[in-house]
Amino acid sequence: MSNDSVRGYVVMTLKNLGYKEDEIDKILDELYLQFDTITEYEAEQYYYSGAWKK
Repeated sequence: MSNDSVRGYVVMTLKNLGYKEDEIDKILDELYLQFDTITEYEAEQYYYSGAWKK
């Protein structure tokens, strides 16, 4: 899966949840940063760990 397809999924999800364009832009800016600084493996492990639920 490419980063751009992930961005597309995120944008569609946020729009379906009623986020405004400026909010989506802010989230995408952070997502770009995460793609640049966190490996795919690290992100996967973070998700599986459930640490984001705390």
